[in-house]
Amino acid sequence: MTILSLDRQTVLITGAANGLGRALATAFDKAGSNLILLDVNATALEETAQMLSRPASLHVVDLSDTAATAAAVSDIRKTWPILNTLIHNAGYLVPKPYAEMDPKDWDTTFNVGVQAAHLLTKAWWNDWLQTGATVIYVSSRSGIEGGSGHSAYVATKHALEGLVKVLGEEGKDAGILINTVTPGWYMRTPMSEQNHPPELRSKWVDAIRFTAGFLYLAERRDPVLSGQRLSAWDLSEQFRDLYPFLD
Repeated sequence: MTILSLDRQTVLITGAANGLGRALATAFDKAGSNLILLDVNATALEETAQMLSRPASLHVVDLSDTAATAAAVSDIRKTWPILNTLIHNAGYLVPKPYAEMDPKDWDTTFNVGVQAAHLLTKAWWNDWLQTGATVIYVSSRSGIEGGSGHSAYVATKHALEGLVKVLGEEGKDAGILINTVTPGWYMRTPMSEQNHPPELRSKWVDAIRFTAGFLYLAERRDPVLSGQRLSAWDLSEQFRDLYPFLD
């Protein structure tokens, strides 16, 4: 297992303007990490930044626009040639029956969910083959099972599951820990509020309760875990005591 202290790391988080992304930014900030934060919502991203104890590198980018994403990644790479941890948290979900799914919604969902993950990972992959890294793609139950009205979203999460299995094999000897991470429990986020029934709301837990697991994976690259789907809730409950500043 390779251990790299979080206060020596540069961490990139997509979808950082709210929900889990904002909670992760807060957690890694408390751990002392340098942060690169991406989101399409400039106002909410600035609100996230105001919650932090130190300046973060903010990038307003529409990940559904492949050209814009590629340009943003290129600019970030020039400023931050060394990246220790990548967390691709951004996602796009518009519930719609497959019969009504139009090409724009399909492409938007895939560009945000999969193409952005690819562009970000590829930008630093050759460096990571020399140095190691932690790469986390946030998944969900949609990466495990199907759901009516969620065809494009489910397909993106399954695509990430497959990509992680391949990259887990290709990067294991280089010290690259790469995983999909599902919440593993009911998490309160803007997306859950929009897409889940009211009866589930009594079970929702604040997103900060899921962050210790991400800190653990970033700090301790256990090769045994690479290429797997993991539960943020289970990891966070197991390793919460390592990060008392989250309480």
